[in-house]
Amino acid sequence: MIYRRKLKVPSHIADEMTRIVNEADSSVKGGGVEYCEDVLFDDGRFMTIQVCASENPSEESCWTQGVLYERSGNDPVVAYELTCTDVGDSFLGEYHLDYDGNEYIVEVVKEKKIFKHTVTVTILSEEENLERELGPDEGYWTLENLGAYMTHGEGIGTYELTKTEIVPNDEIEAELFRIGNDGTFFDDF
Repeated sequence: MIYRRKLKVPSHIADEMTRIVNEADSSVKGGGVEYCEDVLFDDGRFMTIQVCASENPSEESCWTQGVLYERSGNDPVVAYELTCTDVGDSFLGEYHLDYDGNEYIVEVVKEKKIFKHTVTVTILSEEENLERELGPDEGYWTLENLGAYMTHGEGIGTYELTKTEIVPNDEIEAELFRIGNDGTFFDDF
């Protein structure tokens, strides 16, 4: 069975981890773990993604690894290491492990901020009911058709950006559904 998960890391953390994996940094604590995040799979096992410091971080950059664990029975604290990746030199990307006939893959990606921009369109026209002018079907109410009506039709108008806000990650899919997308527009970003 193939188990696949995506770990989205805030941009500032991803940038810092990428930096200390690519260059030595004397401010890093020697022999320590600079980043550690667990990713749970459907079978109950989990992979810990780590950025680890060398014993001499002012001369050697940090390294990465993925470690696969299994919990001990119902104990939420005790877990046993099953296997781990080779030492890596890149923070972002895939961490891939094979164990017990299964594949475990975690893709570490930089989390993007998604912004919602609200634009208000104002149209002046002699027509009381724009549906008669533009059509009752929602397909007629495109920005292209509104723009054409304002510039070449019986109306005149303008627009203004009225609000910009960050969309919380747990609301992105719902916002995409609301505007007619299948909820996957930002999946590859």
